[in-house]
Amino acid sequence: MTMKTFEEVTKKSKRKNLWKTIGLSSLIGFILMLIGVQTVKIIVGAREGREVWEQTMLMEIAYPNINHDGIKIQSTSYVSGKLYFNLYKDLDGVPMAFGQHEIYYALFDSHYDFAQHIPGNTFKYLYDHTTNTKVPVFYNKNQIVWSESEIANELPYLREMSGQLVEVAISFDKKYSLAKIKEMIPSNLKQNWYWIGTEGKQNTYHYRPEQLLGLEPEDIQLVFSAMPEDYMTGMDFMKDFLESGDQKRAQYLDIPVDDLQAFVDKFGDTDFTKQEEIDQLEFAGIILTGKAEDFAQLEGKDWIYASSIGASVQNQPYYRLWEK
Repeated sequence: MTMKTFEEVTKKSKRKNLWKTIGLSSLIGFILMLIGVQTVKIIVGAREGREVWEQTMLMEIAYPNINHDGIKIQSTSYVSGKLYFNLYKDLDGVPMAFGQHEIYYALFDSHYDFAQHIPGNTFKYLYDHTTNTKVPVFYNKNQIVWSESEIANELPYLREMSGQLVEVAISFDKKYSLAKIKEMIPSNLKQNWYWIGTEGKQNTYHYRPEQLLGLEPEDIQLVFSAMPEDYMTGMDFMKDFLESGDQKRAQYLDIPVDDLQAFVDKFGDTDFTKQEEIDQLEFAGIILTGKAEDFAQLEGKDWIYASSIGASVQNQPYYRLWEK
């Protein structure tokens, strides 16, 4: 073999090895890229799941008489997205649209727009920014007030709202058991939501919906053996929220976790297979809905500390109203 031939063979061998190296490096790079992409997808998926579960828990233990039609997920980029759901109120069995709720999330963070539900103030009443709907307000009986004029007493206004379906927040003069509440409330008014109240003396007048903690009747119903094994009571949701370890989120939203903890400490061992134990749960207020004229039964009751009208809609003959 001549020197020239040897050099040509050597060059060909080097080129061949170079292409092998390039090919192998490209393959490894492609595999690493796939692993990276899959890792990002897993992280984003975990973030989505966490946001969905946290919001599900919060909707179960807060948001007085505010329901949603299911949480939806919309990707805004490969590493970010939006959770959103349509809200509605229940007025004596009639659904009333109440705007939309949105939460934006990224790879390692999420953003909640407080302005969505901060109550606007006309100096006479509070209203929801999104829908311009009057907000029902709860009052803390333990708060120090200068005069009774600071406390809403809006039941008399309902005399002039005949023909309408109305939502009213009733703040009690003290906490009452569920059994006692059922005795106090007339049977033709729907009990939509129960407020656990607060342990402190703070003003709850300006609280946002996610700061008002309580339970719907469906979340404190009797648990039967026929229910699914993964069925969760309202108390289960409260415990999960406290045990989730996301105190940073609770602080960010300024949720009164201490009030929730006090409620769970007192009633956390309630056996939801026994109605007599459920009936011992205590609440500081209630959201009622019904025909405006039916609220006249509540005027003058000494157990009512405050009454605040919320959403209302004109009753229609084709509405199918709630029946006990």
